[in-house]
Amino acid sequence: MKPLLLIISAFGPYSEKTEINFEMLGKSGLFLITGKTGAGKTMIFDAITFALYGETSGKNRTGGMLRSKYAENDTPTFIELEFLCGGKKYKIRRSPQYYRESKRGNGMTLQVSEVSLFLPDGRTLTKQETVNAEIVNILQISYEQFRQIVMIAQGDFCRMLQASTKDRLPIFQSIFKTGKYSEFQNALNSEASGLFSESEKKASLLAYSLENFTIPDTLPETYKTYVDCITAVKTKRTAVWDELLPALDAVLTYTRQATVASRDKVDSCTEKFEEAKRILEQAVQDEQTRNDIEQGSLLEKSLFDSIEDLKKEKEEAVSCLPKKDDLTQKSADLQAVLPEYAELEKNKKEVAALISEISVKSVAMDTYNKKIAEDTELLKAYENELLTLEGVESVLATWEKKTDDYRKQIEIVGTWKDRNETIKNKRKEYQEIQIKYDILRKNYQDVQQEYSREFQRFLDEQAGVLAQHLKEGEPCPVCGSCSHPMTAQISTTVCSQNELDALKKKVEKAGEECLQSSNFLSKLHSETETEEHCLRQEIASFYPTDDCTTEDYFIEKIKVLTSEMKSALCVYNQARERFDRQKKLKKDIPELRSGIGEKQKDLGLLQMETGQSEAKKKSLSERISTLSKKLSYPTQKEAEDVIETWKKEIAAIEANVTQANNSLQEAEKKLSEVQGILQAKKDSLQGRGVVDVNLQREVVQTFITEKKRAEDTFQALNNCLTLNEKNYETIRKLAKEKAEIDKRYGWLNVVAETAMGRLNNKPKTSFETFVQMRYFDRILQKANTRFLKMSDGQYEMIRRTEAGMRAQFGLDIDIVDHYNGTTRDVKTLSGGESFIASLSLALGLSDEIQSSAGGIDIDAMFIDEGFGTLDEEILAKAMHALTTLSTGNRTVGIISHVGELKEKIEKQIVVEKDIAGGSHIKMNY
Repeated sequence: MKPLLLIISAFGPYSEKTEINFEMLGKSGLFLITGKTGAGKTMIFDAITFALYGETSGKNRTGGMLRSKYAENDTPTFIELEFLCGGKKYKIRRSPQYYRESKRGNGMTLQVSEVSLFLPDGRTLTKQETVNAEIVNILQISYEQFRQIVMIAQGDFCRMLQASTKDRLPIFQSIFKTGKYSEFQNALNSEASGLFSESEKKASLLAYSLENFTIPDTLPETYKTYVDCITAVKTKRTAVWDELLPALDAVLTYTRQATVASRDKVDSCTEKFEEAKRILEQAVQDEQTRNDIEQGSLLEKSLFDSIEDLKKEKEEAVSCLPKKDDLTQKSADLQAVLPEYAELEKNKKEVAALISEISVKSVAMDTYNKKIAEDTELLKAYENELLTLEGVESVLATWEKKTDDYRKQIEIVGTWKDRNETIKNKRKEYQEIQIKYDILRKNYQDVQQEYSREFQRFLDEQAGVLAQHLKEGEPCPVCGSCSHPMTAQISTTVCSQNELDALKKKVEKAGEECLQSSNFLSKLHSETETEEHCLRQEIASFYPTDDCTTEDYFIEKIKVLTSEMKSALCVYNQARERFDRQKKLKKDIPELRSGIGEKQKDLGLLQMETGQSEAKKKSLSERISTLSKKLSYPTQKEAEDVIETWKKEIAAIEANVTQANNSLQEAEKKLSEVQGILQAKKDSLQGRGVVDVNLQREVVQTFITEKKRAEDTFQALNNCLTLNEKNYETIRKLAKEKAEIDKRYGWLNVVAETAMGRLNNKPKTSFETFVQMRYFDRILQKANTRFLKMSDGQYEMIRRTEAGMRAQFGLDIDIVDHYNGTTRDVKTLSGGESFIASLSLALGLSDEIQSSAGGIDIDAMFIDEGFGTLDEEILAKAMHALTTLSTGNRTVGIISHVGELKEKIEKQIVVEKDIAGGSHIKMNY
């Protein structure tokens, strides 16, 4: 199973709809789920677990607790998961049961749980029980196994690491389904109890059958004890079953007397037949012995002749022994001078090595002489060149200053160019604002004229109003005249006082805008003029003859200065090269002078060593000449070959003598054996006469006929006895059945007590625990492949094997410390050591569950926390183990807030807390 897309809505700390696309993290490798404590890292795995099984990774979170407290009322709570399993894509959507605010009215209403599983064939399942069963069928693992395989929680597995046998029993029973072994041991116990009840039933039936057995009245008094036993069983039902059958046999003895007598007759005839048969067989054997004695005599004569020939061969072999002694002495003499051959070979090799050494040293001396001459010439050239470079420091300083001056001027002119561009832009801005100002000014003049016109009309209208109240002969309130020949008239198009006030405000606003624009224009013009004046002054201070601020001027000026700077820089670089050369020569000349001195010393040493080698070569050559004259063979190899030839010849002589002795001794031994056998056969016939074999065969045939007649009589009597014992057989059969039941009960009860762990003075280990111990051994084996690597081979987990008499035993862990060879309790590990042990155990359990389940497809794993207790080295080893675990098509997610992991793992799911509450996801890949 591999998750592809996870959608979380109003679930835990995720208040809004949140999507996690696991495909962005790649098909394999490690990825990190990181964030602050409580942000909701583990809730991602809870969401996957809840989507699949309707449960979270921890029992402390129930469905009703999953509704986000930060979610809006109209945001639904659900989990949607797309995942890949067995090459097929599935999608499941599940929502828990929770209370939400009612959409109608006040109060809370219950939102029921829902689930939908979308299968690859297009079918959709919606019933809880059907979906849960189908998920187990698809993944091939239960909810508990999924938690153990896919999610490794540090706290849970630290407890698993230090758990006792009693604590592990129910866990392993759930994971590995060992309940069937518990059922098996209970079945054994139940069957043993059933056999005990069956034995009791057979005892009752046997007593009932005995009631039909009749004791004969003619039974002799001597059988009274047996009769009393049978009567006791009948009347008192005494359980003396071991004595009952012998008593019944005794009661039937009188019927067997005739049969016994007849059997004795058969035995007597058989003995006579066997004796006659034995005599016949002995006669045949004696006849064969006589034939063997005749053949042995012929072999004895042949061996006598062979021994005479072997004695002659021995004499010939012994005659060669003097030659063997001569060869032995010569070989010893030659062997004694072999060290001188070795000395000769050694001296020749040393002379050859000395010749080669002298040649090499001669070449080296020539090389030294040549190199000293070359270095001397080079030293003179360096010294002459150094004289030509005097005064280069001052030249370099002069041109370095000129180059810096040009560079500074270029920077200043560039600044001027930028400032000139700013001035140009301000002039352009001034022109644009001037146009806007002209428009505002014209608008202001138009509005002002309109207001004056309307204001005059308004005043004229007021005269018309006064004229309406003038009367002839009454003075005018304006001019005082009592005559009113032409009174003013009221116009219907004159604006009102309110309209006139509005028009006045419009005039005031236009005037204000015009004034503001005018002020800004004045300020902008003043700033531009000032800046241009300052720029011209700065240019004049550097270049008094220049009086131009156009853009082309600055471009041309920068171009000229750049060209002049390049020329100065070229001269500077040449001076720099000469200065660097001067500096190098000052360093190289003393080194070269010192090197010439060292070479001269080495040359003198080589000359001295060459003289010593010449003297040694002469001495060794004289010794080689002396040894060559003394030794008989040119080389040690030839001398050793001669010695080897002599040794083979000596060995051949010794082998011939030994072979002759052995052959003679073997022949004499064979003769002695033949003579012994002949004498034994002759002794075996001593004192016995010759029996007629044919006559003895006739005697045997007579006894066979008599024996057959006695057997026929016995068979008739035996058939009569069988009829008399018919009732006895019924009782015997019941007794036999009871004995078989008791026998089966005897061993089955021991097996049942063993399976239940109830044997006295034995370890209290049940059959189910024993099976779990095998699983546990495989888990520890898989766990140790990682634990040994992460602990540098120091630690290994083993199952505690000492036999205890306590109630639960067999699933405890000890630690083997390979550094000091000790074994101790797993609880003695440190925090970091406990984590890597727990991680190894968890991975081992995960591997074993997948292996034992068979056919499951799990390509994703999550590991929750625990890395904070590790130092850098252990963390690196743990990361390496997890990296190897994530090869192929498997992804491994590490849930942690450890800072080092953020640097080591590039692909990350970052869970961030929002200030207003809730969390959101950010993907880094």
